[in-house]
Amino acid sequence: MNENKLNLTDIDLLIEESKKINFSSESEVRNLGIKYPENFKEVGSLNENSLIEYFKIDENYKQSKEIDPNTLLYKTLLIKRKIYYTDLGKGKKLKNLPGWKAIKDNNIYHKAHIIAKALGGKKTYLDRQTSKRYHNGFIATTCANVGVIGPLGMYDIELEMRTYLNKDNYLLYECRVIYKDPKDIIPIFIVMIIVSNDYAINKIYFVWNIQCRYTIDYRTGEYFPWN
Repeated sequence: MNENKLNLTDIDLLIEESKKINFSSESEVRNLGIKYPENFKEVGSLNENSLIEYFKIDENYKQSKEIDPNTLLYKTLLIKRKIYYTDLGKGKKLKNLPGWKAIKDNNIYHKAHIIAKALGGKKTYLDRQTSKRYHNGFIATTCANVGVIGPLGMYDIELEMRTYLNKDNYLLYECRVIYKDPKDIIPIFIVMIIVSNDYAINKIYFVWNIQCRYTIDYRTGEYFPWN
């Protein structure tokens, strides 16, 4: 277990640092695959003060321009919701996912939920404060979404969430999908912040949106096998 205690600003700094990784570099993707065979990194947990701040907002939907209007070089999709035991298995299949039809060959990709279908994720979410509707999906690699050999990537983390839930507790879950450039249709990684109401679960994960043995053009979704 990672005992690194973080505040919310630390997470933003880690995101900025991770964006420096060249996810289209064969050597860097190889290194990530070797270092993180599950295709995710547990970076730590929220400290006591940040837990209080985190629970002040229990429902949130944002896009990059709403998170930080000064950030022009990347985009972010963010959904934060309470997940209850009664939500399990009540999710909806994604349709009309932005960018999906633009990919000529989608064999290494999945239509991935931001809030997993198994956790009750809907096709879209309505922000009641702004009346804006947000897609609950993005384009993930197979490795990032479910893994190639066994349940890895986001699926492995979501399985832990499903296993924990019962009728007496809930999870406050924030998922951020990080793109390198506003024009990209494929994100470079996903940030998952998961805290239970009793603090028994308090974890922060970075999931790499890579596919081993392939180089990805994150702008177009094209991919090329390694030599």
